[in-house]
Amino acid sequence: MFSQYGVNIVQGQRFLGGFVGDEVEANKWASLKIDSWTKSISILSEVAKKQPQAAYVAVSKSLQNEWSYLQRVFPTCDELFYPIRRTLMEEFIPALIEQTIDEVEYQLLEKPTCMGGIGIRDPIEASKHAFNTSVKATKMLSDAIISRGKIEIDIYEESLRSITTEMKKTKDVKDQSQVEHLVENLPPNKGRKMRRIIDNKCSTWLSIIPTLDNHFALSPDEFRDALAIRYNFTPKRIPDMCDGCGEQF
Repeated sequence: MFSQYGVNIVQGQRFLGGFVGDEVEANKWASLKIDSWTKSISILSEVAKKQPQAAYVAVSKSLQNEWSYLQRVFPTCDELFYPIRRTLMEEFIPALIEQTIDEVEYQLLEKPTCMGGIGIRDPIEASKHAFNTSVKATKMLSDAIISRGKIEIDIYEESLRSITTEMKKTKDVKDQSQVEHLVENLPPNKGRKMRRIIDNKCSTWLSIIPTLDNHFALSPDEFRDALAIRYNFTPKRIPDMCDGCGEQF
Protein backbone atom coordinates (compact mmCIF):
# COMPACT_ATOMS: atom_id res chain seq x y z
CA MET A 1 0.00 0.00 0.00
CA PHE A 2 2.80 2.42 0.91
CA SER A 3 5.54 0.91 -1.30
CA GLN A 4 5.36 3.73 -3.84
CA TYR A 5 6.21 6.16 -1.05
CA GLY A 6 9.21 4.17 0.22
CA VAL A 7 7.54 3.47 3.57
CA ASN A 8 8.47 0.19 5.27
CA ILE A 9 5.77 -1.07 7.66
CA VAL A 10 7.19 -3.06 10.59
CA GLN A 11 5.67 -4.78 13.62
CA GLY A 12 8.46 -3.82 16.00
CA GLN A 13 11.75 -1.99 16.39
CA ARG A 14 14.91 -2.18 18.48
CA PHE A 15 14.88 0.55 21.13
CA LEU A 16 17.52 1.40 23.75
CA GLY A 17 19.05 -2.08 23.74
CA GLY A 18 15.66 -3.77 23.92
CA PHE A 19 12.74 -4.22 21.53
CA VAL A 20 9.33 -2.55 21.26
CA GLY A 21 6.51 -4.17 19.31
CA ASP A 22 5.01 -7.50 18.34
CA GLU A 23 6.05 -10.48 20.50
CA VAL A 24 6.85 -12.68 17.50
CA GLU A 25 9.10 -10.04 15.98
CA ALA A 26 10.68 -9.39 19.37
CA ASN A 27 11.52 -13.08 19.80
CA LYS A 28 13.04 -13.19 16.30
CA TRP A 29 15.23 -10.21 17.13
CA ALA A 30 16.29 -11.67 20.48
CA SER A 31 17.03 -15.04 18.87
CA LEU A 32 19.44 -13.38 16.43
CA LYS A 33 21.28 -11.77 19.34
CA ILE A 34 21.38 -15.06 21.23
CA ASP A 35 22.64 -16.91 18.13
CA SER A 36 25.55 -14.47 17.86
CA TRP A 37 26.47 -15.01 21.54
CA THR A 38 26.19 -18.79 21.09
CA LYS A 39 28.63 -18.63 18.17
CA SER A 40 30.98 -16.48 20.26
CA ILE A 41 30.94 -19.14 23.02
CA SER A 42 31.74 -21.84 20.45
CA ILE A 43 34.71 -19.77 19.24
CA LEU A 44 35.88 -19.22 22.81
CA SER A 45 35.54 -22.96 23.41
CA GLU A 46 38.26 -23.45 20.82
CA VAL A 47 40.34 -20.71 22.47
CA ALA A 48 39.87 -22.46 25.85
CA LYS A 49 41.66 -25.54 24.57
CA LYS A 50 44.91 -23.54 24.40
CA GLN A 51 44.30 -20.53 26.66
CA PRO A 52 41.67 -21.59 29.23
CA GLN A 53 42.12 -18.68 31.65
CA ALA A 54 41.83 -16.06 28.90
CA ALA A 55 38.68 -17.71 27.54
CA TYR A 56 37.21 -18.02 31.03
CA VAL A 57 37.75 -14.33 31.75
CA ALA A 58 36.24 -13.36 28.38
CA VAL A 59 33.02 -15.21 29.17
CA SER A 60 32.75 -14.50 32.89
CA LYS A 61 33.80 -10.83 32.83
CA SER A 62 32.51 -9.69 29.45
CA LEU A 63 30.28 -11.88 27.31
CA GLN A 64 27.75 -12.89 29.96
CA ASN A 65 27.32 -9.22 30.89
CA GLU A 66 26.18 -8.54 27.33
CA TRP A 67 23.27 -10.95 27.53
CA SER A 68 22.49 -9.97 31.13
CA TYR A 69 21.54 -6.49 29.86
CA LEU A 70 19.07 -8.00 27.40
CA GLN A 71 17.62 -10.10 30.22
CA ARG A 72 16.92 -6.98 32.26
CA VAL A 73 14.89 -5.26 29.53
CA PHE A 74 13.31 -8.20 27.68
CA PRO A 75 10.42 -10.07 29.39
CA THR A 76 9.81 -13.83 29.17
CA CYS A 77 12.98 -14.53 27.23
CA ASP A 78 14.38 -17.23 29.54
CA GLU A 79 13.67 -20.20 27.26
CA LEU A 80 15.28 -18.39 24.32
CA PHE A 81 18.60 -18.72 26.16
CA TYR A 82 18.62 -22.52 26.01
CA PRO A 83 21.18 -22.59 23.11
CA ILE A 84 23.63 -20.59 25.25
CA ARG A 85 23.09 -22.88 28.25
CA ARG A 86 23.62 -25.98 26.10
CA THR A 87 26.78 -24.58 24.50
CA LEU A 88 28.23 -23.63 27.89
CA MET A 89 27.53 -27.10 29.29
CA GLU A 90 28.48 -29.19 26.26
CA GLU A 91 31.29 -27.16 24.69
CA PHE A 92 32.77 -24.34 26.75
CA ILE A 93 33.12 -25.85 30.23
CA PRO A 94 34.36 -29.23 28.91
CA ALA A 95 37.01 -27.35 26.88
CA LEU A 96 37.93 -25.38 29.99
CA ILE A 97 38.43 -28.40 32.28
CA GLU A 98 39.16 -31.03 29.59
CA GLN A 99 36.34 -33.35 30.58
CA THR A 100 32.61 -33.64 30.13
CA ILE A 101 30.17 -32.71 32.89
CA ASP A 102 26.67 -33.86 33.79
CA GLU A 103 23.64 -31.78 34.76
CA VAL A 104 24.40 -31.86 38.49
CA GLU A 105 27.99 -30.72 37.95
CA TYR A 106 26.78 -27.92 35.67
CA GLN A 107 24.30 -26.70 38.27
CA LEU A 108 27.13 -26.51 40.77
CA LEU A 109 29.66 -24.91 38.42
CA GLU A 110 27.25 -22.17 37.33
CA LYS A 111 26.98 -20.81 40.87
CA PRO A 112 28.98 -17.74 42.04
CA THR A 113 32.63 -18.36 42.84
CA CYS A 114 32.02 -17.63 46.53
CA MET A 115 29.58 -20.56 46.56
CA GLY A 116 31.94 -22.99 44.90
CA GLY A 117 31.07 -22.31 41.25
CA ILE A 118 32.98 -20.61 38.46
CA GLY A 119 30.61 -17.65 38.19
CA ILE A 120 29.33 -18.23 34.64
CA ARG A 121 25.64 -18.20 35.47
CA ASP A 122 22.91 -20.35 33.97
CA PRO A 123 21.40 -17.86 31.48
CA ILE A 124 17.90 -19.35 31.77
CA GLU A 125 17.71 -18.98 35.55
CA ALA A 126 19.53 -15.63 35.50
CA SER A 127 17.01 -14.24 33.00
CA LYS A 128 14.03 -14.63 35.36
CA HIS A 129 15.81 -12.89 38.22
CA ALA A 130 17.28 -10.09 36.08
CA PHE A 131 13.95 -8.96 34.61
CA ASN A 132 12.08 -9.10 37.93
CA THR A 133 14.83 -7.05 39.57
CA SER A 134 14.74 -4.49 36.77
CA VAL A 135 10.95 -4.09 36.98
CA LYS A 136 10.97 -3.56 40.75
CA ALA A 137 14.01 -1.29 40.76
CA THR A 138 12.63 1.05 38.08
CA LYS A 139 8.96 1.07 39.17
CA MET A 140 9.21 4.51 40.74
CA LEU A 141 10.70 5.94 37.55
CA SER A 142 8.26 4.19 35.20
CA ASP A 143 5.27 5.30 37.31
CA ALA A 144 6.50 8.90 37.11
CA ILE A 145 6.86 8.69 33.32
CA ILE A 146 3.38 7.18 32.87
CA SER A 147 1.70 9.72 35.16
CA ARG A 148 3.89 12.57 33.83
CA GLY A 149 4.78 13.30 37.41
CA LYS A 150 7.97 14.54 39.00
CA ILE A 151 10.55 12.40 40.74
CA GLU A 152 13.12 13.20 43.40
CA ILE A 153 16.35 11.79 42.01
CA ASP A 154 17.93 11.25 45.44
CA ILE A 155 14.91 9.28 46.66
CA TYR A 156 14.84 7.27 43.44
CA GLU A 157 18.52 6.40 43.64
CA GLU A 158 18.15 5.31 47.26
CA SER A 159 15.15 3.16 46.31
CA LEU A 160 17.13 1.68 43.42
CA ARG A 161 20.02 0.69 45.68
CA SER A 162 17.70 -0.70 48.33
CA ILE A 163 15.71 -2.88 45.92
CA THR A 164 18.73 -4.23 44.04
CA THR A 165 20.40 -5.11 47.35
CA GLU A 166 17.25 -6.83 48.57
CA MET A 167 16.87 -8.80 45.32
CA LYS A 168 20.52 -9.84 45.42
CA LYS A 169 20.08 -11.14 48.97
CA THR A 170 17.02 -13.11 47.85
CA LYS A 171 19.00 -14.60 44.95
CA ASP A 172 21.92 -15.44 47.24
CA VAL A 173 19.62 -17.27 49.66
CA LYS A 174 18.15 -19.28 46.80
CA ASP A 175 21.61 -20.07 45.40
CA GLN A 176 22.88 -21.09 48.84
CA SER A 177 19.94 -23.44 49.33
CA GLN A 178 20.57 -25.04 45.94
CA VAL A 179 24.27 -25.42 46.66
CA GLU A 180 23.54 -27.15 49.98
CA HIS A 181 21.22 -29.58 48.23
CA LEU A 182 23.73 -30.27 45.45
CA VAL A 183 26.64 -30.78 47.86
CA GLU A 184 24.60 -33.19 49.98
CA ASN A 185 24.07 -35.38 46.92
CA LEU A 186 27.73 -35.43 45.84
CA PRO A 187 30.02 -38.37 46.65
CA PRO A 188 31.45 -37.89 50.19
CA ASN A 189 34.96 -36.93 49.07
CA LYS A 190 33.68 -34.30 46.60
CA GLY A 191 31.13 -33.04 49.12
CA ARG A 192 33.83 -32.45 51.74
CA LYS A 193 35.99 -30.71 49.15
CA MET A 194 33.19 -28.33 48.17
CA ARG A 195 32.41 -27.49 51.80
CA ARG A 196 36.06 -26.59 52.42
CA ILE A 197 36.04 -24.30 49.37
CA ILE A 198 32.89 -22.51 50.52
CA ASP A 199 33.71 -22.32 54.23
CA ASN A 200 37.31 -21.17 53.73
CA LYS A 201 36.51 -18.75 50.88
CA CYS A 202 39.06 -20.27 48.48
CA SER A 203 37.77 -18.60 45.31
CA THR A 204 39.43 -15.20 44.97
CA TRP A 205 41.86 -16.46 42.32
CA LEU A 206 38.92 -17.06 39.95
CA SER A 207 37.45 -13.57 40.28
CA ILE A 208 40.59 -11.50 39.63
CA ILE A 209 41.87 -10.16 36.32
CA PRO A 210 44.81 -12.39 35.24
CA THR A 211 47.64 -9.87 35.06
CA LEU A 212 51.31 -10.79 35.22
CA ASP A 213 51.63 -8.89 38.51
CA ASN A 214 51.86 -11.29 41.45
CA HIS A 215 51.63 -14.22 39.01
CA PHE A 216 47.85 -13.91 38.56
CA ALA A 217 48.15 -15.00 34.90
CA LEU A 218 48.36 -18.79 34.92
CA SER A 219 49.65 -21.10 32.23
CA PRO A 220 47.08 -23.47 30.66
CA ASP A 221 48.33 -26.39 32.78
CA GLU A 222 48.39 -24.30 35.96
CA PHE A 223 44.84 -23.08 35.41
CA ARG A 224 43.45 -26.54 34.62
CA ASP A 225 45.33 -28.15 37.50
CA ALA A 226 43.91 -25.51 39.86
CA LEU A 227 40.38 -26.29 38.64
CA ALA A 228 41.03 -30.02 38.96
CA ILE A 229 42.19 -29.59 42.56
CA ARG A 230 39.25 -27.28 43.30
CA TYR A 231 36.64 -29.77 42.07
CA ASN A 232 38.42 -33.01 42.89
CA PHE A 233 38.88 -33.93 39.23
CA THR A 234 41.83 -36.04 38.10
CA PRO A 235 44.45 -33.71 36.56
CA LYS A 236 45.35 -34.47 32.96
CA ARG A 237 48.79 -35.41 31.63
CA ILE A 238 50.14 -36.64 34.96
CA PRO A 239 53.48 -38.44 34.39
CA ASP A 240 53.67 -42.13 35.22
CA MET A 241 56.51 -41.62 37.70
CA CYS A 242 57.28 -38.92 40.26
CA ASP A 243 60.46 -37.08 39.19
CA GLY A 244 61.28 -36.49 42.87
CA CYS A 245 61.00 -39.88 44.58
CA GLY A 246 60.70 -42.15 41.56
CA GLU A 247 57.46 -43.73 42.81
CA GLN A 248 54.48 -44.36 40.55
CA PHE A 249 51.59 -41.88 40.68
